Amino acid sequence: MRTTALLTLITSFAFLSALTPIGNAQPQPPIPQESRIGDIRFHLVMQGRLGIKGGGSGDFSDYKTDDGTRLSTRIESWRSADQAHDAMQRLTNQASRVVDTNTKLDEHGHIIGERAVFLVPVGHSKTSLAVVAWLKESQLYVIESSKLDYALAFEARFYPSNTSAH
Repeated sequence: MRTTALLTLITSFAFLSALTPIGNAQPQPPIPQESRIGDIRFHLVMQGRLGIKGGGSGDFSDYKTDDGTRLSTRIESWRSADQAHDAMQRLTNQASRVVDTNTKLDEHGHIIGERAVFLVPVGHSKTSLAVVAWLKESQLYVIESSKLDYALAFEARFYPSNTSAH
């Protein structure tokens, strides 16, 4: 049993290592393969690099929960903080409803940048995609899910903030 688990772990690591370039200066999204957030477990499905129109680049990760809910994350890297801000503005302009806007803090209570939580309509249907996005210098962090509570839970677990500090 231990040998099988170890072999699976080594195989999973080798697969993820092949997808993730070594020596890359870009920040990497978290890689929770089966982490628990409350009773929500996120399973890594896919991970890769992004080329973004307008000169940005980045990394993405797609997850699936035990109940089949999909969640995706991406970290967009731009040449300047102004470009990252413009990218966030384009994203928030798609919102049908803004749930929250505030400042993103790190775990020590230091200001990271702007943060927004909003819903974006999916096509012409009545469903929406929940988005949690924030800026950190010239980077735009984005979490998207069909369930707002899942997106917020993912943020709280893997990108914690000390919201009581000021």
